[in-house]
Amino acid sequence: MSMSSSPGEDLLAIEEAANNFLSQEYDFRRRNIYLQGTGNVERSLWRRFADLGWLGLSLPEDYGGAGGSAVESWMLLQRLGAYLVLEPYLSSVVVCGWPLVTHGRKQVRDRLLPELIAGRIQLSLALNEPEGKHPNIITTLATPMDGGWRLVGHKSVVLGAPTADYLLLSARCDAQRIVLLIRPDDAGVMIRPYRLIDGRTAGEILFDGARVGPDSLLAVGPEADELLDVARLAGAFGCVAESVGVMKAALAATVEHVRARRQFGQALSGFQAIRHRIAAMHIACEEADALGWRAAQAYSLADPKERLAAIAAAKSDVGQSARRVCEEAVQFHGAIAITDEFPVGHYLKRAVVNERLFGNSELWTEHFSKAVFGWP
Repeated sequence: MSMSSSPGEDLLAIEEAANNFLSQEYDFRRRNIYLQGTGNVERSLWRRFADLGWLGLSLPEDYGGAGGSAVESWMLLQRLGAYLVLEPYLSSVVVCGWPLVTHGRKQVRDRLLPELIAGRIQLSLALNEPEGKHPNIITTLATPMDGGWRLVGHKSVVLGAPTADYLLLSARCDAQRIVLLIRPDDAGVMIRPYRLIDGRTAGEILFDGARVGPDSLLAVGPEADELLDVARLAGAFGCVAESVGVMKAALAATVEHVRARRQFGQALSGFQAIRHRIAAMHIACEEADALGWRAAQAYSLADPKERLAAIAAAKSDVGQSARRVCEEAVQFHGAIAITDEFPVGHYLKRAVVNERLFGNSELWTEHFSKAVFGWP
């Protein structure tokens, strides 16, 4: 696969179409209205995303998708980040949908992907466990029983869980990992919903003797490990793409602000110190965009080490860069930036959450060092 230095006209058309729709149907005022809803109320928006082709943009044509790759979703995810979209595109399509294309039992894939692409279901990955446990150690137990499994455990910060129709659950069965497909309304499954600081929904999930049948098995052993690894990579990539969109939105808002705001008889943009800080924000956005664009192209590479290196480089850098750019935007705008009625503070919240999801910058720096240099 050859690498291009920038997106072509066809990809820019995806970005333009997404921007046109979101600017009309998902401006900040409407977004605040959606934020007051329960999540299920906005399923009509989820179906509209399906009608626009967004849910199947990077999923196979065999299931009703467009057959694209991560580069198409790179353009869309930036816009979703810039408009602070609350719908679970990242958790449902990217984190769950993408791994299902190549991993897991075919009969489960054949059942879920067409429904996801059509906007009839949402998915969520129940992977994280309470803070303090090593990320590679799964303590949620799946005990074989009557041909199926009995589940006991606790999953934390499950993005999109409150509105998910199915959960992809990582668990331990004897000495190996398995991934099971769970209905949130199954007996013995309890979800404690809440909103993250950026407004998206998440949940704590407790499994207290929940029982599932053999048809719930999605992957086991090495196949389960690969599925979960791909899900983490997809999630990291999605966070990078969203954060780049957030950075660009924060920069644009700041440029507009310093041009309009006047002090000592001239616009703030006339002061050299202000220009230097704006220039630094712009450079950070360009660097993050370049790292993310390379990660988007590398996602489809056959060489897993090269793919890991590109995504790890982007995730380790962009999370911190996005936070710094958004903090600068808040500083420029002053007190108004931290009010709920103004978008700039919400850009910072989204950047902070995306830096933490699927591993923070420090963890992905370690992944990069291991992939490139072989360091432990």
